[in-house]
Amino acid sequence: MRQRLFSLLVFLFISLGLVNQGCNQKNTGGLLPSITGKSGEIVIVISPAYWDSAIGDTLRKIFTQPYPSLPQGEPLFTIAHIARTDFNYVFKTHRNLIFIDINKTIPVDSTQIIIKKDVWAKGQLIFDCKAHSDTAMAKAISEQRDKIISLINAKERERIANIYRKLPAGKVINYLKKKFGIYMPVPSGYNLHIDTTNFAWISKEEPESSQGLIIYSYPYVDTNTFTLDYLIRKRNNFLKKYLPGPLDGSWMTTEMRFGLIFNEFSYHNRYFAEIRGLWRVENDFMGGPFISVTTLDKKRNLIITAEGYFYGPKFKKREYIRQLETIIYNLKVLDDE
Repeated sequence: MRQRLFSLLVFLFISLGLVNQGCNQKNTGGLLPSITGKSGEIVIVISPAYWDSAIGDTLRKIFTQPYPSLPQGEPLFTIAHIARTDFNYVFKTHRNLIFIDINKTIPVDSTQIIIKKDVWAKGQLIFDCKAHSDTAMAKAISEQRDKIISLINAKERERIANIYRKLPAGKVINYLKKKFGIYMPVPSGYNLHIDTTNFAWISKEEPESSQGLIIYSYPYVDTNTFTLDYLIRKRNNFLKKYLPGPLDGSWMTTEMRFGLIFNEFSYHNRYFAEIRGLWRVENDFMGGPFISVTTLDKKRNLIITAEGYFYGPKFKKREYIRQLETIIYNLKVLDDE
């Protein structure tokens, strides 16, 4: 599934109102509690009867589809559903809430998906969905599925980035500024392991897992640079040269036996080419998921690639990749902004 970044603005449609509605915090003085729940979780508030109908099928299909490019299947989000009568203070502060209100008194042509933020908790995202029937609701959710998914993913990355900025890996961040002229919100716990002329390997090592960042640059000389084949060839060349595996004659490379996902998007007015896939170690048995973004430093005429990878055979990998997405998606080319 190709995912694109959308800003948290108002979406208006002729047949469907997808409206961004902020919370008036005058009554609380802005003193909201922190959100609850884990990253990637969604609570859906819906009548049990409708959960077993067309709209329930649609919601499950959309939000539990496979997360892209993981070695073992994991859902895009972890969902829970409760009845409106069971919705109480325990759930009010949850990070992602979707309310499904199906009522015959709602006009047939007045289906709405209303976006609300910071209603009961700071950093909260709510979708208040209203429709005349379950089929109308299912149709509306299906039509706006990509935008809804993008909004939730963007909000999750925003929450992670806010945490990372409070706990920065100062030495690593300053190194990236001086070495590559870029900023990324690398959190504490990451350390520099390899530093060459145009390649760096940074990672957070745990006893049974590893989250890594790989950054490399090279001159922009080929108009075919921003293509999957070109970027993968460059990736494999850099990794073979600079990132050896644990055994003699081993090195990290791209797993080509499974599909790679190539995507292009703009974020903060900057073009990125993205690749998702699996990595492996040649002549060894290590492997896992990776995500790579590439952009152009126009001022210096340099291609800059930032990658994140995860290794942890015993762990589910979705949220680790989401954390790495947060770091590399927030890449800024400092002298080129």
